Amino acid sequence: MDAQPETKSIYQPREPAFQHQLDSLRAAYRRPGFAYFLDMGLGKSRVAIDEFCIYYSQGECDALLVVAPKSVYTNWTRVDDERPGEIQRWLWDGIREQAVVHMYRAGRAKKDERARVAILDARSPGARILVMNCEALSSTKDAEDFARRFLRTYPKAMFVIDESTILKNYKSRRTKVCIRLANMAWFRRIMTGSPSTGSPSDLYSQFEFLGPGERLLGHRSFSTFQARYCKLREIVVSGRTIKTEVGSQNIEELAGLVAQHSIRRRKMDCLDLPPKNYLPQRHVEMTDEQHTAYNELRRTAMTVVREHEVTTEIVITQLIRMHQILCGHVKTDDGRILYVANNRMRALLDIIEETDEQMVIWAGYRPNADEIIRRLRELYGPNSVAEYHGGVDQKTRDQHEGEFQAGARRFMVATSAGARGRTWTAATLVVYYSNSHDLEIRDQSEDRTHRIGTVGIVSYIDLVIPGTLDDRIIQSLRDKKDVVRAVMSEGIEKWI
Repeated sequence: MDAQPETKSIYQPREPAFQHQLDSLRAAYRRPGFAYFLDMGLGKSRVAIDEFCIYYSQGECDALLVVAPKSVYTNWTRVDDERPGEIQRWLWDGIREQAVVHMYRAGRAKKDERARVAILDARSPGARILVMNCEALSSTKDAEDFARRFLRTYPKAMFVIDESTILKNYKSRRTKVCIRLANMAWFRRIMTGSPSTGSPSDLYSQFEFLGPGERLLGHRSFSTFQARYCKLREIVVSGRTIKTEVGSQNIEELAGLVAQHSIRRRKMDCLDLPPKNYLPQRHVEMTDEQHTAYNELRRTAMTVVREHEVTTEIVITQLIRMHQILCGHVKTDDGRILYVANNRMRALLDIIEETDEQMVIWAGYRPNADEIIRRLRELYGPNSVAEYHGGVDQKTRDQHEGEFQAGARRFMVATSAGARGRTWTAATLVVYYSNSHDLEIRDQSEDRTHRIGTVGIVSYIDLVIPGTLDDRIIQSLRDKKDVVRAVMSEGIEKWI
């Protein structure tokens, strides 16, 4: 911490920091609001904990509130000597011994009453650390009330949003709650490796959290911000004329404003990691059943576009269903899943038979994940597969993750639930059985295996049905474009 001599004597981390982590601490030091835009795998959580420990040691901060996605927040509080959580691993010696840590769980007010009392007891010594998931803030008033009591009890608290793109929708309840709570915090930090996944508007609410009411990016309202930095086009939806984003503008100006309140570091500049190895796509043939269903939906979507002035929601739904058919299933209007004969599984098994590597298999849709898990267990044994998706509880996910990292399970099959905050560096091969339409999910998922701890080259393979929507989705993601936004900016007829 050479840039801040007064902190050097009390900077006592548990392990030496990387240079980019020291740079981040210097840049954020004593700033009320600041953003850590560090690539996935660069240790953002460690930086936030170090910063909190500095302030706590100096008497400038008395508590830490962390809000993170549900798939990530248990990483902070996990106690495991072999795979320690962020707090166990990085909270400084001397602070950790007396710290009171509580993971808020919705619907458990009575069961967690003793822990809740302890975390709100300001008379007892020790740092107070409360970790919450953003889904709870979205759905329960108790979560907001408890966070408010915590911040009222500790007026010098540091408030951290992990994976801050959870705030990118300025209309969502979670965003509004977090911004209300931000007014009560002494320090505010956001952390993500992908602050914007295709639209400048993703940034507005994140910076509103950092400086509520302070206009850090120069705009008090979202509408004036959007008009300045987004290209807009009028469309008709259900008889109403609305404006939709089709591109960006004045980006250099916006980048300059963002840089005043953030630090950006890329893995390629900070770590000696081998480059990602994108292998040639594996082409999959459509079955007759897929071909018939796909073309029927394609004709329907074209009819919607030509008979109406682009009813966006309907067309995007049609595109998603077309993609589902290419992946071997389709979800009906009444929520049923219909399976369609396909050759995707055969293509995956061909890849597996060519290698003995540990691998991560990503499924953009849950039915795909279920099918993959069932088939691999039939062929390779019940303990060959680790699961990470919404159908298994967090305890099982963590157990499977540990066994996968230890080499006891060959396959990790995951959906977007595993895309954030996980470390699966045991794998050297990543297969995308089906893709998400979300650029952030693609970026995040690639970096579960390409981060601190990666040894050797990690290869990536996409399964693709050429000449279809499959091709266009993967190209869009590889070009770093969010699919839905790319559809709107490039024209719907071109995609269909």
